[in-house]
Amino acid sequence: RGSLMEHARETLSAPSLLPLSTHNIVVTFDVSRAWQPATAISVLNSVASHDWVEQPCETLDPCAIVSARELLPIMLDECMHTLQDHLDVWRLSACQAVKVKPSRLGAPLAINE
Repeated sequence: RGSLMEHARETLSAPSLLPLSTHNIVVTFDVSRAWQPATAISVLNSVASHDWVEQPCETLDPCAIVSARELLPIMLDECMHTLQDHLDVWRLSACQAVKVKPSRLGAPLAINE
């Protein structure tokens, strides 16, 4: 039984977790804020995956550190709560995409209103 880092490397390095007919599907590896920047950089730079990594660290600044040293595209969501957070993400080039969760903002507006 290996370490958590070894398990993460093996999982992210698998040639394909999907059948051949679905190779156009993009997989997001949601790390859920679990890593410190050094761990994220070490694991992500040692894997063969080319898919998205979601929220590798707890807050924006550590995610920006990872994004600056990582080739895999980073998607952030859980560290953004305000418009200013979104502006800071782009100012810091902290990711290549963001995920907006309407339910966190109070729910979508009614269509007929």
